[in-house]
Amino acid sequence: MSIVADPKELLAGFGRSIGLANVAFDDEDEALLLFDAIAVRFLYDKERQLILVSSPLVNHEVEPDLDVYAHLLELNLLGILNGSGSIGLDRENQTVIFANSISLIGLEQDRFNEFVNVSVDVIESWRQGLEAGGLKPATAASAPNLLSGDDDVVATRV
Repeated sequence: MSIVADPKELLAGFGRSIGLANVAFDDEDEALLLFDAIAVRFLYDKERQLILVSSPLVNHEVEPDLDVYAHLLELNLLGILNGSGSIGLDRENQTVIFANSISLIGLEQDRFNEFVNVSVDVIESWRQGLEAGGLKPATAASAPNLLSGDDDVVATRV
């Protein structure tokens, strides 16, 4: 039988590894960390025993341009095929979002820390690529909108 890692300890351990005490999930099993201008949401999914990492890449209306969407889909497929996450469109909030997840089964702290670090690097690469393509990246000021409607969310700046 595989051991399921404690998601709370993994997140707290990541915080300690970067010099932050008290990094924790809230009552809705969510946490928000700000890496410079990059807002990263962590969600513990109890049913699937995983942690989902997501971040807004673009948080304004994206003009319906077939070439832009075709390029995004091509890059998205590459991300899925190499296991570095994927992007999606939240039409209601006019946001392009990056998402990736990691299973808690057999997960160790070092592997989780590496997953978070790589995810932030991938998010940064996506943002730079979108900006080079003429799309303005999301701002960290919009970060609380990532969470489940909790107006009292306090983001931790890394």
